[in-house]
Amino acid sequence: MHLRRFLIPILLPTLLIVSIGAIHLYRTEVRTEVDRFIETVSFPFKLARLLAEPAPPEILMPVEGARVRSVADTWGGARPDGRSHEGQDIFAARGTPIRPAARGYIVRVGENTLGGKVVFILGSGARGYYYAHLDGFGPAATIGSFVETEDVIGYVGNTGNAERTSPHLHFGVYQDGEPVNPLPLLIDRSPP
Repeated sequence: MHLRRFLIPILLPTLLIVSIGAIHLYRTEVRTEVDRFIETVSFPFKLARLLAEPAPPEILMPVEGARVRSVADTWGGARPDGRSHEGQDIFAARGTPIRPAARGYIVRVGENTLGGKVVFILGSGARGYYYAHLDGFGPAATIGSFVETEDVIGYVGNTGNAERTSPHLHFGVYQDGEPVNPLPLLIDRSPP
């Protein structure tokens, strides 16, 4: 009898709290799954809407702290195997943050022989942005993520075929699958 008098005031509130927690956890997990499903289903429509927008006439300097006037024009320079340079090399200290030049969806995060660690973003007007020789990937570098121009997608490095050069970002722009010189499009970011 005395035991019941002590257990009921302790046991009933404890069971109630545990039950409420379990219901909340179930609702949160179900809501997360539903949100994931909606995002998966709506992604092609969001991407199509973005691709239908015109490409921006200007894009932001992707290397934090770098200025457009300090970029030596390396577009079209000769490369091994008869290739020409399809981008601009923007030199900076190793580990300098790299941010998207324009908003868009990340469609590739990985490594390849020439570029080393790379990120590829597909933006409005079906324009592609290629970031190569990264030292590492930033917190926003996830395939399928929509990124804004203030997100960090990587850090300046010299991976791939740039291992014998000073750290830099190889920045490429592609319109309709064709390389475009990024330098005339670039504008400086506002100072922080």
